[in-house]
Amino acid sequence: MKLLKLTMLLLLPAFGWAQEAQPRFVIGTELGADFRKFDPAISRSLNYTAGLTLEYPMGKFSLATGLLYKDYGWQEYWEYTGETSQEVIQEKLYTFYHINDLTSRLAYYSIPLRLQYRLPCNC
Repeated sequence: MKLLKLTMLLLLPAFGWAQEAQPRFVIGTELGADFRKFDPAISRSLNYTAGLTLEYPMGKFSLATGLLYKDYGWQEYWEYTGETSQEVIQEKLYTFYHINDLTSRLAYYSIPLRLQYRLPCNC
């Protein structure tokens, strides 16, 4: 009997009209983290995203936008200057390419747009 009551209680939202009423606007935060592995000595591998999103439901469709901030942290990389030099080492000619070590912080804002269609099933 307890199993039957529990099953009926869990299936109640599936047969009710609780999901019919839709809000006018949905405001929320979006947080995320991603990992990458280029070169652990050069750049960090943990990056994060944070932002505010706004969604407007319209029947089976919904339109959403937001303002997101993505931060990749400080990156170190090389820039080729276009200059080369040649040097003889132990009777062998070597070519050296001149580079500059650069550091910059990669971070940006984005404004994503989304148009979503909800399927009529509960899947």
